[in-house]
Amino acid sequence: MADFTDDAGRILISQQYSEEKWAKAAAAAKDVIDLNHYKLYIAAPKFKGTTDYPATIFPPHHPEYSEKNFPEGWANVDPFESYRALFNGDLYASENPEMIFTRGENQTSEDFGVISLARHQMPQVGGGYNCHGITLKQCDAYAMNDGTPFNRKPYEINMARICLYRLVR
Repeated sequence: MADFTDDAGRILISQQYSEEKWAKAAAAAKDVIDLNHYKLYIAAPKFKGTTDYPATIFPPHHPEYSEKNFPEGWANVDPFESYRALFNGDLYASENPEMIFTRGENQTSEDFGVISLARHQMPQVGGGYNCHGITLKQCDAYAMNDGTPFNRKPYEINMARICLYRLVR
């Protein structure tokens, strides 16, 4: 973002990492949450599954939360389906109460569908457009397909190479 300058050539995006800025962003996100306009998408439990939609493995029984409905508990929540529906096209973007700012539509076209929405999120090295970037801290929250923790080393090395390339260029 060093090339993002105003008409006087001043860099508009700080080039220094600041934990304080992330704290301010988190506080702003909390303000939006407190509007009570947006909420988590909740899918009802599925007791029978299919090959494409397997039954959820429910959380272990907890005396305080297992018998109560959301938000006090999880009796009426299918955690797997609630999460999966956000990404597999079953839930239209316009139906998703979690969406605060989004682009994309659930159409079958390659140009406008869920595939396109995912492609907008992916980095360019993965064949995406890198329109909406996620932080490495967000990546740390997810495991890889094989269950191992996300390893940020290869990405840090690639980012260092990209920065070096831009400096040399």
